[in-house]
Amino acid sequence: MMFRRMIVPALVSAVLAACSTTPERKEPTVGNSPSIPVEQATPDYAPQDYLQLAREANSPEQKVNLLLDAADAWQADDCDSSLRVIEAIREQLHDRLAVERATLIEAECIYEQNLTDLAQQVLLSVTFSQPDNERLLQLRAKLAEQQKQPLEAARLYHRLGQYDPGYYQQVWPMLKRLSLKQLEQAVFSNPELNGWIQLAIITRQYATEASLMATQLARWQQNFADHPANTLVPQDLTAAINTQALNPQRVVVILPLSGKLASQGEAIKQGLLASYFAQAAPTAHLDFIDSQSVDMVQAAEQAKQADLVIGPLIKDHIETLQPLIPDTPMLALNSVDQTVSHLHYYFALAPEDEGKQLAESLALQQYKHPIVVTSAQSSMVRMATSFTSTWRAQQGSEPPQVEFSDNKAMRDGLEGLLEVDHSNERIKAIQSMHPGEVFAFHRNRQDVDAIVLFASPQETELLVPIIESSISPFSDIIPVFASSRSFSHDLKANSLRDLNDLSFIDMPWMLPDHQWQALQQQSDALWPNRRDSLKRLFAMGHDAWILIPKLRHMQVLPEMRVDGLTGKLQLDANQTLQRTLSWGKISQQQVIKLARE
Repeated sequence: MMFRRMIVPALVSAVLAACSTTPERKEPTVGNSPSIPVEQATPDYAPQDYLQLAREANSPEQKVNLLLDAADAWQADDCDSSLRVIEAIREQLHDRLAVERATLIEAECIYEQNLTDLAQQVLLSVTFSQPDNERLLQLRAKLAEQQKQPLEAARLYHRLGQYDPGYYQQVWPMLKRLSLKQLEQAVFSNPELNGWIQLAIITRQYATEASLMATQLARWQQNFADHPANTLVPQDLTAAINTQALNPQRVVVILPLSGKLASQGEAIKQGLLASYFAQAAPTAHLDFIDSQSVDMVQAAEQAKQADLVIGPLIKDHIETLQPLIPDTPMLALNSVDQTVSHLHYYFALAPEDEGKQLAESLALQQYKHPIVVTSAQSSMVRMATSFTSTWRAQQGSEPPQVEFSDNKAMRDGLEGLLEVDHSNERIKAIQSMHPGEVFAFHRNRQDVDAIVLFASPQETELLVPIIESSISPFSDIIPVFASSRSFSHDLKANSLRDLNDLSFIDMPWMLPDHQWQALQQQSDALWPNRRDSLKRLFAMGHDAWILIPKLRHMQVLPEMRVDGLTGKLQLDANQTLQRTLSWGKISQQQVIKLARE
């Protein structure tokens, strides 16, 4: 490989030097050109064959085009050589089409090396005269997909359908990644995708109502009779129409209703019953089993006679119970490492989910250099670890992190991350050399663009003022983000003032201005002193019941989202419900809900 790295530029240089006439350098032109169009592929020969042909060429333009052919041929299995050819002939590219072709080959090779952002920059450096050619559209579609721009990727794959109808099959998976709100907004800005988008909206609005979905699908087929989706897409829609929703008449609920977890179990039970009695005419019979007084073998005997099991809450209990009832539908209230039945679903309020969402959300907001400050508490460490691993997987870098166990370690660790301690040392050194009064302000590092906290509400109250005091008056404000566990909704006005501008994720149930305001008022009236953690478990119980008739359709249509008290709920490939939390922010001593997807 080292020999090849050395020989390729040498061969290209020799070929170029063999040209008997060297043209005067000129800028790429738009007019008629002997260059090969950007989309033309030349797979007929090996790279060395093209090099030989380039030696025998009669003109510099011919030589350059044949060397581009060599770069193109090398691209299949040796992008390094391809890039070296492009670099070697860059100064010889004198017309527009040659520049475009070289740029496309270079961008394709860079993309193959997983340098997505750099490949995008290379493409944007040239305005292509043939923007709709197949090869260029292919690369742009792949880039959009990698950069989590599913709507743009769908638009590009749709355009590629003019070359090969097989590309249409890529449009539907891209649109399935969008929420209902995003689809509704896309209708107006993407007319060429109108048919696709209308079909995707049908899957969101009518997925659990088979007859309505069938009617809407038939209407769509009439309106878009010649649309490619008629033959390529509706398989999953047909499956959804033919899927019968769970409608259990006997439900066994397994919760800890005594012992040290009794308050958690009771909160879930109360949320479930609130959702149950909100139905117009509830018909299901509920049997509650106390998991602290009945072992799972005994519980399984009752569960086998039921149409559905909700619970258990404790992970060990789930792992014991699930192999005993493989044929009974179950919505377990925790996650497990291994599933045993396609009839079992899992719903958890896992700390790791919040760390993952924070990382994904900050990346979407174009933050590049966050730092992580975490308490030594196990749940906080789990969230921080999830944030870090998600960020590393998506961004390819490890965010700096500090963990603290007491107030002093908190301040020292944060100042160390921001490099305020080094600045203070320099100030002290200058002061020691000048006996008179020295006016100085510390400086913090300038590359940090976000601070992520994983700490308790009490620790967060201390951390945010420390952050503010650590930022130099000459620096931009660094935004601070936190999880739901870093904020308490029982904080007084003074505490809220100290947390001004803190952004955090939380359940919609825990934020103001939500659609369940009447239920919230009723809950507060019945349990006025209930702590935040139990309020969240109440919401979990509520959502567990509303999910029952939707679970099978969520399994058929993984893109389907359900708006719940706990967040936007979506079923993943492991039959585990994933939550997308809402965003809140503290502003002027009150919590506001942010309109953010």
